[in-house]
Amino acid sequence: MTTDRSRKYRSPAAEQFDHHNATAPAIMANKPSNRPVSLSPAIALLGVLLASPACTSLPEIPLTTPEPIKVAPIEVQVRIDLYQHGQKPAEAVETAIRMEEIVERQRNRMAEIQELKDNRLVGENHRGLLEVRNLPGGDYGNYVKKTVKEENRDRTYMMRAEAQRRDLLLARIEEEQWIRRSELSFQGEWLEIADPEKEGGFRWKRKE
Repeated sequence: MTTDRSRKYRSPAAEQFDHHNATAPAIMANKPSNRPVSLSPAIALLGVLLASPACTSLPEIPLTTPEPIKVAPIEVQVRIDLYQHGQKPAEAVETAIRMEEIVERQRNRMAEIQELKDNRLVGENHRGLLEVRNLPGGDYGNYVKKTVKEENRDRTYMMRAEAQRRDLLLARIEEEQWIRRSELSFQGEWLEIADPEKEGGFRWKRKE
């Protein structure tokens, strides 16, 4: 008997190792993976809905809108108490719009008003309004009167709206505004104060 000595001798352990390497890819290809699968948020949400026992069917989602979507941010800001004091919804919205316009005008006018106060031309009276104390001549005097008139018109509207909202007399709101504006005024500005020598009377004084 002829023995093939050219064949390299391999131990049983080596043969077993080769067999394992040859079959491993096939085994791994058929073996399920234990790693978690990443799902998109939409798919994950759909899975939760379908798994819920209370969900037997998905709601229908309209793909079109019958009318263009309209946004009215002003209406969201309208306070509910405007409806409770005699104003209809449309009137309440109109009031809110006008009040926003007034606030914007007053904000733009603040520097002018302060300059008139600094020059001691106008002061705050006991009704919560501006009053001319020293009127210059010429065009500048006309400007002062016009500015005071426009500011007082806006203040009056706001105070009347506040009185209606709180169901109070206008005089009560005027007094509150007078006190508030007096407290916020600066030293040297003209203020109307209660006259202790006259019951119910007032007099002008520079703030100390």
